[in-house]
Amino acid sequence: MIMPLTIRPLEIMALVLVSGCTTLGPTPMVSGQSMALNPRTHVEVQAAAVPGFFLSSAATDPEGTPTQQVAGLFEPGDWLPLKGLSAGGRWVGGGDESGHFEPMIRYRTEIDEQQRVAVGLVGWGAMHEGSSAQASYEARRVALEVGADVRLTPKSRWVELHGMAALAGTWLDASGSYCANAEGKGIQCDIAGPPKAHAETSSVYPAGSAGLALDLGSRFESVFHGGRLFAMVGGGWMPKVRDGEPADRAVFHSLGGGLSLALGAP
Repeated sequence: MIMPLTIRPLEIMALVLVSGCTTLGPTPMVSGQSMALNPRTHVEVQAAAVPGFFLSSAATDPEGTPTQQVAGLFEPGDWLPLKGLSAGGRWVGGGDESGHFEPMIRYRTEIDEQQRVAVGLVGWGAMHEGSSAQASYEARRVALEVGADVRLTPKSRWVELHGMAALAGTWLDASGSYCANAEGKGIQCDIAGPPKAHAETSSVYPAGSAGLALDLGSRFESVFHGGRLFAMVGGGWMPKVRDGEPADRAVFHSLGGGLSLALGAP
């Protein structure tokens, strides 16, 4: 005998909620920028995904997500007595919003005569907001990253293997409105009705990353000042909220990778 299959309205809602939820607030927690010194005047552009998370996941199941970015830095090089200083920014995107811009500044230098080890600092910050399906947020961030780069193979005009690592701290002040279920977790607002929960968090969240990079043609005397293909893994701490109230911090981790190109005068 075949029993009739009955699906209750609550079960339908649960299935829909599992299939997708609002994704807001892409938050990169590391820069993905190279600390290997390139002293010539150049412009460096990058397309990458770096370890981070979405702010909206703090109200659901906190987890890491590679954060998409397109970055550009101008390094004066020989134009300044202080080599290794550069400035620019990156466009961060992904999820259910158009993305946002973050200004960025970097300083890097070599610390040994063999030009094998380089260290650097990267700072960035942003003010951004977004909304989707009646959920919304606004956030302010300021971050500082300390990084190192070690050349693992002999100098080469063609290909060099580098190891890279970084530690970063991000001050994050964020607030948002969303819908929550009986357990206090965020759910899709267009199904559950208007937002019923409002959360705020303000703290410093540490993160770190490590990876490998291939530097390509970085010692050519041409308009091409080098390229970098890299892969990394990263993680750290992120906010967590329940029923509109900050809960214990959550640990996140994710992969990352990208391609950078440097172009300038021969």
